[in-house]
Amino acid sequence: MPDTVSAVLSLPYIQPNQAQKHVTHNTALRVLDGITQLAVIARDLDSPPVAEVGARYIVGAGASGDWAGQAGAVAIREEGGWSFVAPLPGWLAFVTGEGVAVVYDAMLGWDTLTGGPDLEAETLGLNTSADATNRLAVAAGATLLTHDGTGHQLKINKATDTDTASLLFQSGFTGHAEMGLAGSADFSVKVSADGSTWAEALRVDAATAVPHMPQGLLVNGTISGTAVQSGVHDTTAGRLMGTGAFGLGQSGPTSTVTLATAMASGFFNFPGTDPDSPGGTGGVVIVARYSSQWINQLVFAANQTFMWLRWTKDSGATWSEWSPIFTTANLVGTVSEDAGTPTGAVIERGSTATGDYVRFADGTQICTRTETLAVVTTPLGALHRDATLADWSFPAAFAAPPVVAVSCTSPELWADAGAVTATAAARVVWATQVTAGDHILHAQATGRWF
Repeated sequence: MPDTVSAVLSLPYIQPNQAQKHVTHNTALRVLDGITQLAVIARDLDSPPVAEVGARYIVGAGASGDWAGQAGAVAIREEGGWSFVAPLPGWLAFVTGEGVAVVYDAMLGWDTLTGGPDLEAETLGLNTSADATNRLAVAAGATLLTHDGTGHQLKINKATDTDTASLLFQSGFTGHAEMGLAGSADFSVKVSADGSTWAEALRVDAATAVPHMPQGLLVNGTISGTAVQSGVHDTTAGRLMGTGAFGLGQSGPTSTVTLATAMASGFFNFPGTDPDSPGGTGGVVIVARYSSQWINQLVFAANQTFMWLRWTKDSGATWSEWSPIFTTANLVGTVSEDAGTPTGAVIERGSTATGDYVRFADGTQICTRTETLAVVTTPLGALHRDATLADWSFPAAFAAPPVVAVSCTSPELWADAGAVTATAAARVVWATQVTAGDHILHAQATGRWF
């Protein structure tokens, strides 16, 4: 390296015993003045422009005229013409005409480094290495993105709806959760146990904003809010029912209502003092609505096996009569009626000293008797008969004389009924000859008890 100039900028040194030392000194200052705090007007001109003294330019690749052979050099306008300084790798210059900063590379020439206040770089690694896929990489305990004024948005953009714009959460660089726009405009949340097989946990439809949960929903805790019933009788459409709503899922007594006002579908208690109670006792009522007007009530007597049913078709303004529902517990019992309408059991069966009887809720009654009688027939024309047998008193009275049939088990005898009333029937035995002795007679009376 010559000892007459500096190693980097080739600035001339003042030599010992040199005459006109100020010339050498001023030359070095002129070079420094030209490249210190380097700011050029333009970087793409090929021929020198009309410029003021001190104006600086980066000579374009097609240098000509006074700039010929100086492509890439820094051209400085001086009093007598142009001076040139060859840049070194790493030099920075600000191009005032473009508002950008450029850096010099021996292979690439001058390349853009900055665009105003915006830093532009192909990759950026903060405390770690970035690559072509992860062009921005940060290794830190936390990363803060905060507002510059009022709010702040982190924007993740994709080219088309079928592409992906999402946040991927990894453990040991294995993906386990992803949220964002994955392959559509819908927002979704996906999870994976191994980073390869993924399951969609949530998808929110972009058009309707309705969330879908393909895997189902497990909630450990209490659900509350306006989407849940405000009370056990809240009938607001679309709300979730809670335990005890309308008597469902109750472990204790359900709400007490009166039968006349029990209109909402559900399970309720009613008191024994309720004037509409069909059994004169309290119990449980199940209310089922067919429509806004048609309502059915099914009543259970408290701690009993009796049930009744009634209905209304005008929202309770008028009700049908209570109709009992029969089971094996109340099918057989005491039959009764009120103005021809059955009010008791379906079948009543009984016995007395004069026979057996069965009554039905529709009014039918059948009485039967089998007994052994001493028969003595006497002539009557060409036949013989015994008309002295005592009348058969029915074990249960009829509402009117029934139809009576009498038969005898002996082949040489036959029997018939005589005069019949609502309470008894005469019996007659016939034979072809004089007959005496004990014989078995069967009698049956069929009629109505009301």
